[in-house]
Amino acid sequence: MSGIRNYLLGALVSLATVLPAPVSAAPPVPPRPQVSGDVENARVVCDDYGCYDTRRPYPPDRRPGWHPPPPRPGWDPPRPGWRPPPPPPPPYYPPPVYRPLPPPPLPVYRPPPVYAPPVYGVPPAVWRRHVNWCLNRYRSYNPETNRFLSTSGYYKVCRSPYL
Repeated sequence: MSGIRNYLLGALVSLATVLPAPVSAAPPVPPRPQVSGDVENARVVCDDYGCYDTRRPYPPDRRPGWHPPPPRPGWDPPRPGWRPPPPPPPPYYPPPVYRPLPPPPLPVYRPPPVYAPPVYGVPPAVWRRHVNWCLNRYRSYNPETNRFLSTSGYYKVCRSPYL
């Protein structure tokens, strides 16, 4: 339906451009009167906002005598009613294959790791001498925490010459 309409519309437009219009039907154009006297055609006009040029230059692609370049050789304009081909159909993806889930892994008993007790590097004889020195020096010394109550009211670490 739209193809026939486009064809008829194109035929009417092309027929209207080919047929000559009657020149006698157009009214004659009166010649422009020549102005003589003190009037001159001015290119620069000045007003309250400044001066400007009244003659604007042509844009680069609209200069007199400029024509668009010819089409490339071997190129034909598309015919009326031509449309590009439709896009190809989407690719076919087969449906996924059903595969049952693998069975869960069997439970395995793993005993917890056994860690050796930590070994601290202070020999007992040196520690004994340090504790004796701190006990003799501070009355509030606690050997389990290695701290004593100072005169300022705070607990401090005992530092002996043996450690």
